[in-house]
Amino acid sequence: SNDVSYGLNIVTTSLPDGVSNDSYFDTLIAKGGTAPYRWSVSSGTIPTHLSLDSLTGIISGVPVDTGTFSFTVLVKDASVPQKSDTQVLSLKVNLGPAFMRGDANSDGNLTVADVVYIISYLYKGGPAPSPLGKADTNCDGNMDVADIIYLINYLFKGGPVPC
Repeated sequence: SNDVSYGLNIVTTSLPDGVSNDSYFDTLIAKGGTAPYRWSVSSGTIPTHLSLDSLTGIISGVPVDTGTFSFTVLVKDASVPQKSDTQVLSLKVNLGPAFMRGDANSDGNLTVADVVYIISYLYKGGPAPSPLGKADTNCDGNMDVADIIYLINYLFKGGPVPC
């Protein structure tokens, strides 16, 4: 039998805009070639605090910086010889509404209630702060236990103000 080999092509040519300090999620699509695919950013800059999952092609995270970011994505397949394709993409991150970092429950104050809100969101399936960046009290692009500690240090131990 003749194995017919098809080219590998990235189908995604544009990305939806993102909003600073809020969740971003989009999936790059390729067709042809032989699965599984491996994705990477081959040149340019993806927005800060966003990442491209090499196995799924999902771009996700919580972007902080605003502006238009141009980068080239590369996909490779599992065939021998390996096929690949590249696509230049542009992702615009727009400025989100102003908010107070750490004010997870949106009451306009930084209190222990915000600590409880973040714990509930991270560990108990509670509602997400809106925008999500409110829970990123140390501005590292992640919402995790370090943010809870940062906020407690600010509230009770004279630690630095959320960034």
